[in-house]
Amino acid sequence: MELYAPRELSQEEFQAGQAAVEAVVLDDAEVLALLGDPADWDHGSDYDRFEEDWSVWFDKGLESWLVIARQDEDTEKYHIEDILDPMAFDAAQAQELTRNQAIELAYSADDVDEALNGLDDWRIYVENQGGSVWSVSFAADGKELFYALVDIEAEQVLEAKAE
Repeated sequence: MELYAPRELSQEEFQAGQAAVEAVVLDDAEVLALLGDPADWDHGSDYDRFEEDWSVWFDKGLESWLVIARQDEDTEKYHIEDILDPMAFDAAQAQELTRNQAIELAYSADDVDEALNGLDDWRIYVENQGGSVWSVSFAADGKELFYALVDIEAEQVLEAKAE
């Protein structure tokens, strides 16, 4: 059985690696195309001893980029493995976020508290009605207790009714 124990870099190794990685990242055509002028961005870097790679992050306002770099074991040169938008969601995450926004908006509607008052075992059913419009039903024991039609883009409850 082979055991692996990740090792911390010494201060000298960290500083040398950081300088080398940042030089490679700031010389990469794709990174420069994304950033424009790197001087306009806040940036920093860190070493992940478990993954044995470097993360170089760039932030400007609401924009962010994360560059992952690794050192080749044979040549000891650094290369970029990935460039990520850390704020981007995959399709499933985006769908879940949108669904949760619809529920939150429906839950803010007038009379929803009264319709659910005293009930603990209710369920929420959410369905996209097209674009940013969603229907949200609160139900218990097979009976709809409250219904709301919401527009998450406009942040409006379009229709709401208690049964």
